[in-house]
Amino acid sequence: MTAVVAGCMPLAMMGVIIFSLGLIQACVPGLDIYGQGIHRLIDVLTELGSGDPRQGVITIIATASLVGMLFDTYTFCHGRSGNYRPSA
Repeated sequence: MTAVVAGCMPLAMMGVIIFSLGLIQACVPGLDIYGQGIHRLIDVLTELGSGDPRQGVITIIATASLVGMLFDTYTFCHGRSGNYRPSA
């Protein structure tokens, strides 16, 4: 479950960023420079995906899922070792 949530968060964040930058570019004529952020984000995803932005998104999702699983494993093992004392 942690891997799914950790993987979906970057995808949702990228969607919100792309949507908001596109909305700014379309609705506010003087703020076209913020609309260029979409192209910069696509460039970063292209670099991470070896030339394909979709592979860049998959790379980010896989990395975030792995980090989420590692964090969940750490907290599970840390709680079992006896070092965890819940507050009263």
